[in-house]
Amino acid sequence: MIYNHEGVRQTVVSENLKDPRGVAATAGVVYVLDVDGIKVFDRKGTFSGAKAAGLFKDPKNIFSAHGMLYVADYGNGQVQILDKGDFSVRKVIKDPLVGPFDVSADLQTRDIYVADPVAGVVFHFNDGGDFVERIDPMTIKGFISPRGVRVRGSMIYVADYERILGFKKGVLAIRPALKID
Repeated sequence: MIYNHEGVRQTVVSENLKDPRGVAATAGVVYVLDVDGIKVFDRKGTFSGAKAAGLFKDPKNIFSAHGMLYVADYGNGQVQILDKGDFSVRKVIKDPLVGPFDVSADLQTRDIYVADPVAGVVFHFNDGGDFVERIDPMTIKGFISPRGVRVRGSMIYVADYERILGFKKGVLAIRPALKID
């Protein structure tokens, strides 16, 4: 479904979708990560094409920033970074990833963060894809199963099983737990 800024549903997107895994929207374009590639829609929900077919193995999520699409390619144990214009692979990040489930990029520094529940950590890479650090808190039982990550300003938010953890410059803070029914 596509909603406007007031939260009113505008349209339902279901055409040409097989098994949608994630969605990213930028400048009136909606990118839906599907089991067999990336489906592209305009803001009204009109299908405009399928891209990157056969490129991923069990993809989990997609993020859009800096003219790129970042795809957590769980089955291949990597993150693929594609150019939004021609969908060419610009970069592949593999080591030390095990089972990447989500990916996010810092809008200012362009650093890349990957939630990896198989490894039980969030990996931090610089904008060139070079490994920087493992984010693995020693308090509150560490991560249980980090499945989502987003970066906003100086904060890194991690969706971890039944809780959201927020980090600011190495300081751990707990946010209200989200329950999924």
